[in-house]
Amino acid sequence: MEELNPVPIPRELTITEILSYSFDFFAKNFKDLFLLMLVPMLPISIIVGIFLPDIGDLFKNLQFKDIQNLNLFTPTYTAIIFASLIFSIFLQIIISRYVKEMMTGRRLSFLEALSGGLKRILPVLGATIMLFLFIFLSVLVPLLITIPLKSFIANPIIILFVMLIIILIIIVLVIYFVFYLYAIAISDKKIFQSFKYSYLLVKGRWWKTFGYLIVFGIIDFLVSLLISLLFMVIGLIAKNPVVSILENLFQGFTYILLYIIMTAFYVNFQDTAKVEQGEQIL
Repeated sequence: MEELNPVPIPRELTITEILSYSFDFFAKNFKDLFLLMLVPMLPISIIVGIFLPDIGDLFKNLQFKDIQNLNLFTPTYTAIIFASLIFSIFLQIIISRYVKEMMTGRRLSFLEALSGGLKRILPVLGATIMLFLFIFLSVLVPLLITIPLKSFIANPIIILFVMLIIILIIIVLVIYFVFYLYAIAISDKKIFQSFKYSYLLVKGRWWKTFGYLIVFGIIDFLVSLLISLLFMVIGLIAKNPVVSILENLFQGFTYILLYIIMTAFYVNFQDTAKVEQGEQIL
C-alpha cells in the first residue's frame, strides 16, 4: 500500500516572520490598501485639520493658574473623538477582512470590503463598549472597596499594592480579549462569542501574546513618532490646515500596517490553536 504523505501541521510563526509577511503584504498591496484607507480616514482627517484647533495653540500663552480651567471636552472635541473611534474601528474591520481574504487567495473588491465592514461595525462597536465598561467596572469596584480602607490602613504602600494588583488583573484580561474584534470581523462570531473565542486563542500562550503585542506597539509608536516629527517640521515652515490633513492621512498608514500585523497574528493563532481534545477551534 502506498504510504500517504502526512498533512502538514500549522506552526506558530515567529515575530520576525509575522513582521516580514506584514511589511511585504503592505508593499505589494499598497494601492488597494490606500484606497480602502481613504474612505474612513479622509473625512476625519479633513474635519480634524480644519475644524479642530491645534492642541499646542490651546496651551500657548496659557498661565499655569488657568490650566485647571482648561476644558478639552467641548462638544466639538467629544464629537470628533467619537467619530475618530468609529472610523478607526471601521478601517480595522475592512483591512482585516481584506488581508484574511488575500491569505486564502481571494481578492476582495472595493465594494465587498466596504459592505463587509458596514455589516460588522455595529457588533464590533457593541463589543468595544462592553469591553470598556468591563474595564471601567474592574477599576471602579475595587476602588470603591479600597478607598474606605484608607481610614483603617495607615500604610499607603498597602493601598498602592492593591492598585497594582488591580492594574495587573486588567492587563491580563485585556490580553486574553485582544482578538475580539478580529473574531467578529473575520470569523463572524457574535459579541459574547468573540470574547470567549479570543480567550481560547490566547489560552496557554498569554506571555507570547503579551510579548508580541509589546513589540508591535513599539514599532507602531516609532513609525507614528517619525511621521509626527516630520510634519512638525513641515508645520513650522508652512502652517496650513492641509499639513494637518496630510499628517492624519500618513498616520493612517501606521494604522493599516498595525492592522495587517494583527490580522496575520490572529490568523496564525487561529490556525494553530488547540483545545484539550487536540481539535482546532474553527
